[in-house]
Amino acid sequence: MRRSFSHRGLVAAMEAEDLLPEAVETGEVADLANSQEEGLTEIAEDEAGLEQHDALIDEAVDTAEALESLRENLKASLESGGLDKMGAAILRDSLAFHYKRMGMNVPRVAPALESFGSIGRREDATKIALEEVGEQAKKIWDSIVAAIQKAIDWIKQFVVKLFDSNKQMVARAQELKERANKMEAGAQAAEKTIKNAGIAGQVQVAGKVDGVAAAGELHKVAADVIGKYSGWAQALSGPMSNLGDPAALFNAVNMSTIGLGDVHDAASQGISAPDGAKVGRSAELPGGKALVVVVSKDAAGSDAKMLPFNKAAAEFKGEEAPILNKEQMIQVADQIIALGKIIDDGKTAVAASEKGKGELMNAVKQEQGKAEGADAAIKNARAILKLVDAPFVALTSTAVKAGKALNQLVEQSILAHGAKKEEPAAAPAAAEKPAAAPAPAAA
Repeated sequence: MRRSFSHRGLVAAMEAEDLLPEAVETGEVADLANSQEEGLTEIAEDEAGLEQHDALIDEAVDTAEALESLRENLKASLESGGLDKMGAAILRDSLAFHYKRMGMNVPRVAPALESFGSIGRREDATKIALEEVGEQAKKIWDSIVAAIQKAIDWIKQFVVKLFDSNKQMVARAQELKERANKMEAGAQAAEKTIKNAGIAGQVQVAGKVDGVAAAGELHKVAADVIGKYSGWAQALSGPMSNLGDPAALFNAVNMSTIGLGDVHDAASQGISAPDGAKVGRSAELPGGKALVVVVSKDAAGSDAKMLPFNKAAAEFKGEEAPILNKEQMIQVADQIIALGKIIDDGKTAVAASEKGKGELMNAVKQEQGKAEGADAAIKNARAILKLVDAPFVALTSTAVKAGKALNQLVEQSILAHGAKKEEPAAAPAAAEKPAAAPAPAAA
């Protein structure tokens, strides 16, 4: 089911409960090729929804910080008797903008301008404005925490979906391997390439479309990153217990822990990162992408996502993929099956990280009640959670998509050698119901 999203502001969206909707259960699909395709389409839509959710939280954090800044200005103005009428008008317009941005229904944006008209009244009016802005800022921070918790719960379901797609990918690879094994040794295809830009784009590495090399590189990077996820999550447990220190995350992270190489000049590699940040990047994956992790000194600028490995990878426009021979088909299928095991073995680490995230959110909720420092703790927690989830989720999603493309390449290569396309198994016929007994004769 396709999902649609609208920009209503985080507060309004959370109140309406229309962000990150629950997944709709579907019946079992007998055709693995189609179920794999449908599953990956749903994953792409889910990723778009999560990206929008994350963007709304970013916007809410910016807004909450802007309100905190206005509060500091209001406090400073009290030293000179409070805001005058002109300052109050500027405050009103600024608050109206921020509240509208969040979709907040605030009956009174600020005290009436007349309240700031005289020296005797403007101090009291400024104090009232200070209190009201603080209340609205807290409401936004509370919405941010609720949105973070919702994302945690939703990502847990999304990871289950990734594991299901991985299972389908492996089952499909096993089917294709069996079909390839039935082919005659030394069989030749009529053509040398398949014209399919989708497959070529998903399989290419360093601008070269080579199914065997792509499968091998995919397996290697998955082993380096997904295989080390448990150690990465463990390294983040320290910062989780120290939310008051924004540098704790930066000090705890070593990119080799998750199998990434250090990038010392991010700008020259086309990677946006704050000054002094630690930047790690995986080797190039099929599709010309790489996992990039950025950890900033103040935590807020930290992130992890898939990016083009370089400019050439982003501009790849190939449309053909070489047809595989029997031995190559089996090699690719074996690599996909092995990849599936690496992903499946990540379930234990994922379960351990879920426990850690639960403890982290309990700590955040404790910080929420404090008059000072709650905003910093919330931002630090969010940065940590991003780095706990994003590397595994992003790479696993990319790996499953690339595995699906490699399965397609194997299937198209089998067909190019003259084999017939397998039809999906027909659903078993429903058993006939026994005929109803005749109605008894009327007395």
